Amino acid sequence: MRYNRYARVTWSVNDVLEEADAQGIPLTEAEAEKFLQKNEKRLKRAMITIGWSVISRELRKEIKEKTKEATEGVLNVSNI
Repeated sequence: MRYNRYARVTWSVNDVLEEADAQGIPLTEAEAEKFLQKNEKRLKRAMITIGWSVISRELRKEIKEKTKEATEGVLNVSNI
């Protein structure tokens, strides 16, 4: 079975260089590469943690919406 994948995220040397520049931190491409290598696991863990939080929150919102729609449907039928 093949699984579709969604919300893939990658970080590049340019991303690090742009953020360093925005913070006024001088950084070379080699230093940015080293930074990503050093922090790759931390970035992955953080993105996974946040991703699970978003999935959990959005599922709860979906359940609330479906429950509300079902309740409104019952109320509309009983008002006929």
